[in-house]
Amino acid sequence: MTRLTGATVAQFKETLETMRKAYPFEDDKTKIVSDSNPYDLAHTFLEVTTMDESTGVKVNLSKNIETEEVW
Repeated sequence: MTRLTGATVAQFKETLETMRKAYPFEDDKTKIVSDSNPYDLAHTFLEVTTMDESTGVKVNLSKNIETEEVW
């Protein structure tokens, strides 16, 4: 469950795709860890975690979701 605020589904998906460019994770093997920005506690941040199967290294990715007022 996430409490993301102010982001559209498109912005959420775009953020995931940007993160995937940094590390090519698989959706079914990656979990959402947090949506809270650790600096201001706003729910406009996405953190995911996955495991690199070849090395056993846990990979954490995080990125602020760039939002625009759409209403």
